Amino acid sequence: MGKSEMVLIPDVVFYQEGPGVRNTQYTTSGVKLLNVANLQDGKVDLSTSERYISEVEAYGKYKHFLVDDGDFIIASSGIQVDYFEKKMGFVDSTQLPLCMNTSTIRFKSLDENKLSICYFMYCLKTPQFKDQLRTLITGSAQLNFGPSHLKKMTIPLPPLEVQRQIADVLDSASALIEKRKAQIEKLDLLVKAQFIEMFGDPLTNPMGWEVRPLGKLGDFKNGINFRSSDAGYQVACLGVGDFKSLYTISDIGLLSKVNLAEELSSNYYLQDGDIVFVRSNGNKELVGRSVVIYPKTTPVTFSGFCIRFRKASADIDITYLNHLLHSSPARTRLLNDGRGANIQNLNQQMLSSQAIPLPPIAVQNDFTAFVKQVEIKKSLLQQSLEKLELNYKSLMQKCFNGEMF
Repeated sequence: MGKSEMVLIPDVVFYQEGPGVRNTQYTTSGVKLLNVANLQDGKVDLSTSERYISEVEAYGKYKHFLVDDGDFIIASSGIQVDYFEKKMGFVDSTQLPLCMNTSTIRFKSLDENKLSICYFMYCLKTPQFKDQLRTLITGSAQLNFGPSHLKKMTIPLPPLEVQRQIADVLDSASALIEKRKAQIEKLDLLVKAQFIEMFGDPLTNPMGWEVRPLGKLGDFKNGINFRSSDAGYQVACLGVGDFKSLYTISDIGLLSKVNLAEELSSNYYLQDGDIVFVRSNGNKELVGRSVVIYPKTTPVTFSGFCIRFRKASADIDITYLNHLLHSSPARTRLLNDGRGANIQNLNQQMLSSQAIPLPPIAVQNDFTAFVKQVEIKKSLLQQSLEKLELNYKSLMQKCFNGEMF
């Protein structure tokens, strides 16, 4: 990496932590507040919150916290080190005016002829920097850090030309990854559009399909909270932490294992086509998430924070049901307690009462066939994405080990 020296972060960048704006100061218009929730997948996304502060306060008391075009922002609270790079991003002029809020830190290069802020961003994504995070920051599962930690941290500083070359290479690799993700997202949108075209809104049921409660189409089972023993039966266990999104979980081979003194009853093992719901986790954003499980030959159980649904009727297709459950109208109905507030816990009674439109099974099967064709294309794109991500990691390592420039 050319002639590189290790420098303390305060020697090359200005950084500033956001103020503790109280919720009593929030307004519905004025200058938008930049929150941790706005840092999504390596970008600043202002659509994820609606918190503002009055112009009087923004341009008065908090004037020195107003963000500038090109500022680099990171989250300083509630982070997970392994996914730290997702909670950061650059602000652009279209997002201004914007005021910082608590748990965010912004950075500017002290001398642009000495440090490229884009190169600095990639420094913060390296395993070496993450090792410093693990050593210095506090907390347990949700970690917090701030200026007192940053002043002790270092980054490698090669000549500016090398910094720009590194940033250009990694920018190009990142752009390919983003393009592949966008292609996968388009396929997901295609499936959603096909569902609406074939079945309409599941709440208004414009096709006039027969409707039955979900409880009449299968049975439910709550998981149990396992206490691991020193010896006995070892089994993979699906927990709330394995739900990566609304649709997917971690690879079954990566699930945590529990040791049980006694063999479980067959009711606690998942079968192909079972749907598992998040029942509760103290995080209402996770409640109601569900995935279809295909454990094949691997024995898999599920934790006490989950509910298993197993179909018992030939009138329902699991792929159709899964996409219905993930539709926005169905999720809104499931997660609303009737008073406009999201529920904190899900139970079998709530799930059993969900009204499920039942098109003819042949029509459901047609939709499943369409989804399978899309999934073939999606799988190829996913494989390509994984290769691009591996290539990115390899380039990152070579760039910061001095193997390329």
